[in-house]
Parts: sequence; structure tokens; C-alpha cells
Amino acid sequence: MGNFRMIAIGLALMMGLAYAVATPVAADRDDHGDHHDQEGQTFVARLSGNEEVPRRITPAAGTAMIRVSEDGSRLQFTLTVHRIENVIMAHIHCGSPGTIGPVGVTLFGPVAAGGGKVSGVLAKGERTAPDAGNACGWTDLAAVLAAIRSGKTYVNVHTNDGKDPANTGPGDFPGGEIRGHLVTRVDDEGEQFIARLSGANEVPARTTEARGRALITVNEDRTELHFRVTVRDISNVFMAHIHCAAPGVNGPVGVTLYGVGPTGVGPFSGVLVIAMKTAPDAGNACGWTDLASVVTAMEGGNTYVNVHTNDGKDPANTGPGDFPGGEIRGQVRVIDDD
Repeated sequence: MGNFRMIAIGLALMMGLAYAVATPVAADRDDHGDHHDQEGQTFVARLSGNEEVPRRITPAAGTAMIRVSEDGSRLQFTLTVHRIENVIMAHIHCGSPGTIGPVGVTLFGPVAAGGGKVSGVLAKGERTAPDAGNACGWTDLAAVLAAIRSGKTYVNVHTNDGKDPANTGPGDFPGGEIRGHLVTRVDDEGEQFIARLSGANEVPARTTEARGRALITVNEDRTELHFRVTVRDISNVFMAHIHCAAPGVNGPVGVTLYGVGPTGVGPFSGVLVIAMKTAPDAGNACGWTDLASVVTAMEGGNTYVNVHTNDGKDPANTGPGDFPGGEIRGQVRVIDDD
């Protein structure tokens, strides 16, 4: 990568981007808790090809629901899939949105490739420990739960048709066909925020047809930030963040929402990411030490969401799909004020 591109990406990142087999069954089925409860908590992940890295074009979808037993000693899970073929494995991985992480807990498989269509409950069971020797460094169930509660885990379903070459399309994505980040289910919706994203809000303004929206919900005690970022007519998204600054001013990164993902991934319209955070980025230049400080900044109108693009080629900033410093942006506002 040339010096000019490295400088452009550096500007985007500067000022704070520090930061075991269940039995398959064949019936259809489909998903509370306080963040501080160590018992009886429920987590859910909505699975699609959109959140795979790289993104997968597939009609497949699914839901993973995970409950912590009342005594906190077991993870009880149900994994449901639809419109998918040739499932060979499914796991809980450790990793942030837009990145690929190792396997930590096996939920299903491995089974033989080329198994054909599956629709309904793929796997249901419980786990009392992570996989032995897993690369996430999880040594017991408490470590798994800590990672899930911090928003740093995702469920991934892998497919394989048993024929060469790999990655030929739906039913043949051994690295993962559908994926979703685990988030807690909460009874109260909490305070809600919105950011409407466009190139006109960038500094300097960007000429682009791309647009988007970020919806953010904060739980009642301000310990969880749930977010959904949707984009339209954009290419090569590789990062998205909450920055601290007033309108018309560029500010540092405070919370990473997505990335750093691969460059040059092509056009996309749809849900970029659904996930949660329990803390701002470590060492961020906004001075945010916890989520309460992030929420205070959002309430004061001093935050914005920025989506960055990169085609992976020199020079940088050549047009839509190649604005490493940010292609679409929007100030975060309390939804009641919208």
C-alpha cells in the first residue's frame, strides 16, 4: 500500500482507534435478562450472509438462542436455520464485527459435506465448557460468558457441497455462510438514538449516492449499547465508528462498530451489522472511560457515526467506494428529537 493510502487510512484511525456435538433434529422452532445477572440470562444472534467476512450472497438465514442456566453452569442453546444447504459445522467464535475470529465453542458438527437442504432446528443442546484448547483462550464457561456479555462473540454456520473448488455459492461456503453477533435480550427498550448518514455530512463533503442509518439503543443502566447500521448503494465498506465531535467538525474514534474489515469488497445495500458494545474503545481519544460517558456525549449532540470505504488501490479518495476517511456520516440524535 502506497504512502498516500497509508496516510489516508491513518487519518481515519487516528485519535483513538486503539482499541462436544449437538444432535440435529428435524422440526421447525424459533427467542431477557439484566446485564448484571449471572444466572438465567438469554442471548440471541440473527444470522445472515451480510455479516460474514467477506460478505456472502445467500438466501440462508437463522437464529441462535443461548440461555444461561439458573446456576450459571450451563449454556443451553437452540440453533435454527432456513433456506440453507450442506451445513457441516456451527460454532461460537470470538471476534468483533467485520473481523474473523477463531472457534471457541462447537454447537454442531462436523458432519459430512453435501448433506442437502436443512430447515428448522439444526442443533439443540447444552455446553458446560468451551472446546478444549480453543484459540480464544477460553478455559471455562465463565470466560465464554464474559466474552458474550462484552459483545465479542458471534455464531457462524459453515457449509460445504463436497466438491472442488470451494466457495462456489450458497451451500458451499466452508468458512461460513451465515453469521450473527450474540447480544443480550432486554425487556426495556432503553434510550434510543438515530444517525442519518450521507456524504453531505462528511468534512469535507463527499459526492456519493451512498446513504445509511444507525439505530442505537442503550439499556437502562447504561452498560450495553445495542446498534444496527444499515447502508444503501455503497461499496467497499471496511470500517464504521462512533466519533466524538460537533456537526461540521472531524473528531476522533470513540467506539468501533465495524471493522477493520477487508478492502475492495464491492457494492452492498442492507444491514451492515447488528451487535452490541459494553465499553468504548480502550484508550480512545474522546476520553470516554465507560458507556455512560458515551451516552452523555450522544445526548449532548457531540457524536457522529462514520462509515469508511476503501477499494484497496492507490491513490486514495478517488470517489465513491474509496473514501478511507469516511464516505457517509450522520450526527447522533435522541430519537424523541427526530
